[in-house]
Amino acid sequence: MKKGKIFLWLAVTAVTVHLPLISDYSIRNSGAEDKYPSRSIEIFCGFAPGGVTDTLTRLVARKLEQNLKVTVVPGNKPGGGEVIAASALANSPPDGYTLAILGDASLITSHLLGRATYSKDDLRVIGEFVFISNVLAVSAESPWKTIKDFIEHARKNPGLTFSHPGVGSSPFLRAEYFNKVAKLNMKGVPFKGDPEGIAAVLGKHVAIGVFSGMAAKKQEEGGKMRMLFCFDPPGLSPNPNIPNIPSYFGKEVPDIDPVSNYLVAPGKASEGVVKVLENTLEKITKDPEFVDNMNKMSIGIRFTDSKSVTQLLERKTSQIKPILLETGLIK
Repeated sequence: MKKGKIFLWLAVTAVTVHLPLISDYSIRNSGAEDKYPSRSIEIFCGFAPGGVTDTLTRLVARKLEQNLKVTVVPGNKPGGGEVIAASALANSPPDGYTLAILGDASLITSHLLGRATYSKDDLRVIGEFVFISNVLAVSAESPWKTIKDFIEHARKNPGLTFSHPGVGSSPFLRAEYFNKVAKLNMKGVPFKGDPEGIAAVLGKHVAIGVFSGMAAKKQEEGGKMRMLFCFDPPGLSPNPNIPNIPSYFGKEVPDIDPVSNYLVAPGKASEGVVKVLENTLEKITKDPEFVDNMNKMSIGIRFTDSKSVTQLLERKTSQIKPILLETGLIK
């Protein structure tokens, strides 16, 4: 073989040998693998299965799956008024493949109470998307027909117990505030969520419980429970005929904003991931099937983007802190 042909053969061979290597490198660095999401996502809540937040998380998971075209797996990490769930999320990789549905308890109250095992920077709130009503309810077999009946009995019998879904949770905070304003001297008993708390009330292990409006309404419709009081305005109540804080105690007695639920990611999630999730969350709040499900569950829809939600959390903090001081939970 002549010298020129040998050189040409070597050059062609070199290119042919290295072409796959160049092609592989190009694929790896083309950004195709960086597209989010490209694999399954886990999303969990801080309450036990069967409650309103668990149901909500499963509905959101299904809608995320439909929009993002990847598998979304819902789960539960109950306990500590959402602190366990929030801590688990804070310690997850910030790649957007671990998310949670969290509420005011883990994002505000746990910090004020000094119970948070994470900093505010450890979590990135994608946005608010719903708010949930809370009610006080008793067994249908109880002698109390109205909240007035219950208050009169509780004042004469200090030390009655009430169920709640964990110290620091928003329902707990609202019940403690009611306890203080009504001067009842009740004692709270924590449970992992609505199902356990309802069982305690129906089993007469506690006198009364604080629940989501959805859970209590189902029990009332089944003839098992009676709702006596709602912490939200009549328009947000599952029963507009029962009183709330301002209507019973007077407008000068402040209440807390409705309990919000947020889609949350680990604190160092990239802006690209946050934007994808934020846009998807807004779409979900406008999805007719999702809206219909929320109406059936007595849950209000309100989308607040990741930038504006910071101001919302600050406003709620300014409402919650005085109540914690008033009830003696902080000094």
